[in-house]
Amino acid sequence: MMKRRPLSIQGRLLISLLGSFVLVWSVVSVWLLLDLQTQMRHTLDQRLAATARVVAGVLDQLPEGALNDSQLTTNYLTSPLDGVACQVRWQSGELVLRTADDMASLLDTPQSGFSQRNFEGTQWRLFTLEHRGMVITTADRMSERDALYQGVLIVVAGPVLIALIGMLLATWWGIKRGLKPLLSMGQALKQRRPEALEPIQLALPQEIEPVLSSLNQLLERVATLVRREQRFTADAAHELRTPLTAIKTNLQLATRLPQAERNEVLLEANAAVERMQQVIDQLLVLARLDADEMAFNQTSSSAGEVIELAIADIDDLSRLEIAGDLSLRFPLDSATAAMALRNLIDNALSYAVNEQVSSPVEVRAIECGDCHCLVVRDYGPGMKARDMAQATERFWRANHTQQGSGLGLAIVEQICAGSNGQLVIEAANPGLQVRLCWPVA
Repeated sequence: MMKRRPLSIQGRLLISLLGSFVLVWSVVSVWLLLDLQTQMRHTLDQRLAATARVVAGVLDQLPEGALNDSQLTTNYLTSPLDGVACQVRWQSGELVLRTADDMASLLDTPQSGFSQRNFEGTQWRLFTLEHRGMVITTADRMSERDALYQGVLIVVAGPVLIALIGMLLATWWGIKRGLKPLLSMGQALKQRRPEALEPIQLALPQEIEPVLSSLNQLLERVATLVRREQRFTADAAHELRTPLTAIKTNLQLATRLPQAERNEVLLEANAAVERMQQVIDQLLVLARLDADEMAFNQTSSSAGEVIELAIADIDDLSRLEIAGDLSLRFPLDSATAAMALRNLIDNALSYAVNEQVSSPVEVRAIECGDCHCLVVRDYGPGMKARDMAQATERFWRANHTQQGSGLGLAIVEQICAGSNGQLVIEAANPGLQVRLCWPVA
């Protein structure tokens, strides 16, 4: 089943903001309209009551005895008003005057105050006032009130609706304009070539700048990893070519030589295989260190644990001299520290054997100022200052006749760099001394 595409940020903002505006404005509009209706009803009721009081005031101004005149209606209230009715009668029930003779059933109400009645299918609003023995009733049609209310509603709702539409359009325009930098960044990414890993240069608002900065940092890390992969491939191709060629040559010779000489050639091929295996193992370690995949556990380890692991598979321990404070601790796991130390020991033993030096290789744990160090010293020929400067370069060997891969010190340097340590190579006169130092936690 095809996954539904998620809504865009612009769509979500528009829906949430426009929906919120419509909801808030609808609630406010309903509240205003209900309040307007209440105020208009109150105002019109007050007008109806005021009309009854005005009629009472007019009747108070009439000459004495005029209320008994049978021609009062003709003289004073002869023209019925459309939508408005009025009646005056004595409390005894005798009619004084009425605006329309056919509204007797509507205007005859026994109760004082406001009331509402249906007369001939039309709703009327009535107000009855008792004044000096008279009952004055005024009434107006509810349809007239509804027409007035609708007119006011149209006048009020029009600007409100226009303002709401204008606000919705302004919000849409503002969101679209505000998200334009994001769209520009997306367009720039879409137009880039797959192999392009250089940083993206765009002028963006400060809110989006951290996103671009993080993206550029990611591109930089990817570019670094690509360079490391290319370097690893080139290194592997360069270093494996020689042992592979030697293996191929020896195997070809083995097929042509007699049995007595064949074993010697096969032994040389086996040595080439072992060297190639060593190179591959060290290249893989370097690749993991370069890619930061080898975690440096911050659980400290003691010098005794590190040295014990480093010399575990050395056949002739008489060639080593262990000394120093084995209780010193280092801020990384013992396996990683032992890997670095073993590379230094292998190099030192290799020089001692090649130069036929009788003195053993010294391995010591010492405290140097605010650092704890592992020191490996041999009594071989040592190294020149120029050679010390490039000793940590990959595949570099002081003597190209040696069988080493030239990766040992490069691995040690990478381990030190990843664990806040330091690799120090110095002349010992005679011999060479190499220190692995970590600051005291």
